[in-house]
Amino acid sequence: QITNAKIADDQIDSEHYVDGSIDTAHIGDNQVTLAKMAGGTDGNIISFDASGDPVAIATGSDGQVLTSTGAGSAPAFEDAGGGDFVKLATTTLGSDAATITFSSGLITTTYDNYFITGYMLNKTDNKFVESRLQTGGSSQTGSDYQYAIGSNNSSDYGVSQGDTVFGMHRSGCGNATGEGAAFSMWLINPMVSSLPTTFTAQFSTRNDNGLHIGSSSTGFYKVVEANNGILFFFNGGDVAAGSTLSLYGITK
Repeated sequence: QITNAKIADDQIDSEHYVDGSIDTAHIGDNQVTLAKMAGGTDGNIISFDASGDPVAIATGSDGQVLTSTGAGSAPAFEDAGGGDFVKLATTTLGSDAATITFSSGLITTTYDNYFITGYMLNKTDNKFVESRLQTGGSSQTGSDYQYAIGSNNSSDYGVSQGDTVFGMHRSGCGNATGEGAAFSMWLINPMVSSLPTTFTAQFSTRNDNGLHIGSSSTGFYKVVEANNGILFFFNGGDVAAGSTLSLYGITK
C-alpha cells in the first residue's frame, strides 16, 4: 500500500483510476467531447431544473418555439404567441410563367391567417393582376368571388357580386421598364371550413402610361370551404421573369 505519498500524474494510467475518483479540478477544459456524453432523445435540449441539476427539455411539436416559463422553472416548447409572422415561402420566377402559385402544403391549418407580399412584372401591356383560390389542388373558377375596389383615380373603382376571380385593381399594369405592380394581401380563414375565405389587399401600380395608381380592395369567396392554395396571374399574357411573391403564416 502507498500512503501519504505523492505520485506524479504521469505515473498513473487509466487502469488504476477508481470509479468516481476524478473530480472537476482534474478534468481539463474543453476535454469532454460529444462522444463522451450520454445518449439522449433526438430534439431534446439540455437545461437545468430548480435544483440546478441538468435536465432534458422534451421535444415539442413541429412549429412550436422554445419559451421561457420564468425564473426557477425549465423552459418548454409551446405554440408561438399571438400575431407572430412566420415566413413560409418566397417564389421568384426565373422565366415567364402563367401564374405564381402557393400550394403544396404551404397553406394549412397550422396558421389561422396568411399574409402575401410581392411585385409582379407584366409581360403584356395594360393587364390586371387577379387571383384565385385552390381547393385540393384545383383552381376555383366558378362565379363565387365578390369584391369591391377603391382607387386614387376616380375612374378606377368597381364592384363585382359574382366574378370568377378576386380583382385587386382596375388600372392596367404597364410592361415597360420600371412599370409593374406591388401589393400586399391578407388572406383570412382560408382553411376554416365554417367561414368564407376573405381578402383584403393594398395595391400600387404603374400603369401603361407610367402613372402611379393606388388601390384598395376587399372581398370574399362565397363558397364556405377550406381553401389550401392561391394563385396570382394577369388577365392576359404571362407573369414576367423576376416577379417575386412571399407567403407568411400568422397565428392569432
